[in-house]
Amino acid sequence: MSIITDPTQLPVGALTGEVVDAGTENEFLFFTGRRWTVELEGNNGQPITVEIGGLQNPAGLPTYQIFLGGVYTDVPLTQRHALQLGRALIQVASLVGDYLIEAKDQALDAAVARHPAGSQLRADV
Repeated sequence: MSIITDPTQLPVGALTGEVVDAGTENEFLFFTGRRWTVELEGNNGQPITVEIGGLQNPAGLPTYQIFLGGVYTDVPLTQRHALQLGRALIQVASLVGDYLIEAKDQALDAAVARHPAGSQLRADV
């Protein structure tokens, strides 16, 4: 497995990536992006984290996911912590939407660049 940190080789919004099953037909990139932290008292000293991540297939199409860490169902949240967590989730979900739009634009630009009449195709879109 190889770690990738070059932003030109990563999906939109990714900070690091790791190639899994390199050189096989099952090869994919697991990537991680920004992370938000909600500090909690009484959660075994652990914060709740909200992080963007996902998978990218060999064709370059990313699938974004939102990861929650440090969530314990037996530890109640205060109103303040629930609001902080809610804001973090909304911010992450909004960013994922923006990343998907940009990733689709990049895929279209790459397809146009490979097509002989690429500039005419892009003008028609």
